[in-house]
Amino acid sequence: MIQYHSENVIKNMTDGKKPRVLHIVESWHPRVAGYTIRSWALLTAQATSDYANPFVLVSSRQHMYGHSEVTQLPNQPNHVALLEPSAREKMVRKGYGSYIDTAHLACEIDRLCATWSIDAIHCHWSSGMGRAAAAVAQKRKLPLIAEVRFDLTGAVFSETVGRSAALLEWPLRRYFEQYLRSADSIVAASYTLADLLSNTFSEQADRIHVVPNGVDCAAFYPQEKEPKLIGALELDGKFVIGSTSNMLRYEGLETLLDLLPSLQEQLPNCHLLLVGDGTQRAQLERRAQEEKLPVTFAGSVPKEDVVRYLNLIDLFVVPRLDLSITRYASPLKVIEAMACGCAIVGTGVGDILMLLDDERGLLVAPHSTQKFAAAIVSLARDSAQRQRLSQNAQEWSREYLSWRETVDLYRDIYAHLFSPKTRASD
Repeated sequence: MIQYHSENVIKNMTDGKKPRVLHIVESWHPRVAGYTIRSWALLTAQATSDYANPFVLVSSRQHMYGHSEVTQLPNQPNHVALLEPSAREKMVRKGYGSYIDTAHLACEIDRLCATWSIDAIHCHWSSGMGRAAAAVAQKRKLPLIAEVRFDLTGAVFSETVGRSAALLEWPLRRYFEQYLRSADSIVAASYTLADLLSNTFSEQADRIHVVPNGVDCAAFYPQEKEPKLIGALELDGKFVIGSTSNMLRYEGLETLLDLLPSLQEQLPNCHLLLVGDGTQRAQLERRAQEEKLPVTFAGSVPKEDVVRYLNLIDLFVVPRLDLSITRYASPLKVIEAMACGCAIVGTGVGDILMLLDDERGLLVAPHSTQKFAAAIVSLARDSAQRQRLSQNAQEWSREYLSWRETVDLYRDIYAHLFSPKTRASD
């Protein structure tokens, strides 16, 4: 049963007016991160839709990432607000950088609901942010759409103990995502994640919808390699193996450094290009320098420049580890690489199994290091196969994975949530 509805929402829908939806996001443009790109893409598209009028509250973590500004939605000035850190957050973050003051966040959500005459709340993050959004939704009797981007529990175990622990993860997942019990609709960012949520919250299974990641097909497409950029990165005459990735433990990027010496024996001109930043970067750079490995670390680049680097990569690699965080995810970087026509070798975990199926890439079983190396060598030596895989990936991504196609899935979710028929079933 749907629990929270506003009479205003039902009236707006029946009067043909677009409901005003407040979106709570962890971070926002101009920050570059997969989940930030997703929120930006979905809400800029939604801003020009005919079914919802989006407003955005960006959490105070935006400051933690070094951004004290946010970009407004196209043609909608003053629809995006940035929360300033509370005094408590400033103090606690000296020892615990990602801390969120949920009471402070809830107060701002509540204030903006009144200021902007909000009809529904759509939270794009889990745990404390989700609980704050749920509390205000219940207080104001507003519908709550809860969007789950990744398995937070799996991420915690990956970055702390470096492995999965199913018996411990299940209760922690129920704790982190407890706010989902009061959600009117739950949006999962991947099919595998939807399965996990259905198993964890079986009582909410009929409210779970999948809105997968997508790509801006107008921005990501095959382009000519830039000679100036090739020179700057010292990639002249190289066969470039690469990735655009957050450098976190579960991405398995250390595997690539393990393989480089043997790859060089078979592919003397191979060179690894890593674009991105993260907790593992310093360690990877130090090792590459000590062992004199042919690796270029490009660092984090602006969102609009990612395509320039993707088009330098001859073979895109995704050596993800088989952990809870990767089993229930659909990495945005794979979809962007597909749209750019990259030939891809990836570990068969999570939605990567579906994305690279039907000869859209080469799949390798998890933890099969030597098979991963063999796949790289095989594709490096077979330009015709690379071309076939890249063309299949590009065509399929353009047909099924554009953000415009993806954002239209919200139309059905919102229409059901706000419909008079649904209201009658309360």
